Amino acid sequence: MAATNENRVFVDYLRGETFEPRPSVPTSSSAMDVGDPSNLERIRWLFGGDDDTVRRSVGGESVTQDE
Repeated sequence: MAATNENRVFVDYLRGETFEPRPSVPTSSSAMDVGDPSNLERIRWLFGGDDDTVRRSVGGESVTQDE
């Protein structure tokens, strides 16, 4: 399970969108303010570079500051 704040680029990727880096959105959880996650390539490598396997194996949720 992967959790993010408003910077949901990884969750969008897990839900089938093409990965596109985005500018970070400042939030109160600044350690999670990432629009271009550097670990994505490592995660893809762990799953043999197969995006479909990553998406089937890793769940993701994005939570806003209001939630």
